Amino acid sequence: QQQYQQQQHQQQQHWQQRQTSDNPPHSPSSSPPVAGYTNQGYTSSQQTQTSLRLEVLACAVAITTQDLVELRSFSRPPGVVREVVESTLMLLGFRDASWSAAQNHFDKPTLFLEKMQGFDASRSVSRLQLQKFCRCLAHSQAVSDLAALEAICPAAVGLAKWCLAVGDLLVMRYEGDPNGLAGRGYYSSPPSTKSAATTINNNNNNNNGAVGGMGGVGGNSNNNSSNHINSN
Repeated sequence: QQQYQQQQHQQQQHWQQRQTSDNPPHSPSSSPPVAGYTNQGYTSSQQTQTSLRLEVLACAVAITTQDLVELRSFSRPPGVVREVVESTLMLLGFRDASWSAAQNHFDKPTLFLEKMQGFDASRSVSRLQLQKFCRCLAHSQAVSDLAALEAICPAAVGLAKWCLAVGDLLVMRYEGDPNGLAGRGYYSSPPSTKSAATTINNNNNNNNGAVGGMGGVGGNSNNNSSNHINSN
């Protein structure tokens, strides 16, 4: 019994020493180091990821139920709209990114928006999904050319901004590049959005989360639709 008590006392002392050591207390020695963490705390890399997460959330909050209802009304959507929706579903982890599947999701817009707003892209999107999205951007400017998209279908712009924000976060997460997708030449400059905190606060005060300028559908259409995301 005395030997057992001595062992318990030694284990307790060892644990206390670990708690006061320079290693992060929440990170077991057998686990890889936490990204962006040093003995002095979290670096600017970790702070940048936090800022990008807030931007992803702000983009999700800016999308309204009216946007999704309007998108669902398309029986044959313009090609650029189809690509934006496919990218959104792919990043969210849905296996079926077809238009009929999208219409089923948009038939319950509140639930779909709740999923987007609670979605942690930094934990839920794999490197493979990022690579697929980057191939999509390299193949077409449907997602990255927001001005052209707004001229065709303003209701899809919110989804495109969310996709780009997720892409920026993932490039930082997996590649450590704070310049995100813009740094890789996928679009000339980051999409202009309100600050994350302002957007979230403003939309929380509105039951519908409405955002100005997100209504109506242009009459243009793009017949050069491609389903390259599903085919990869």
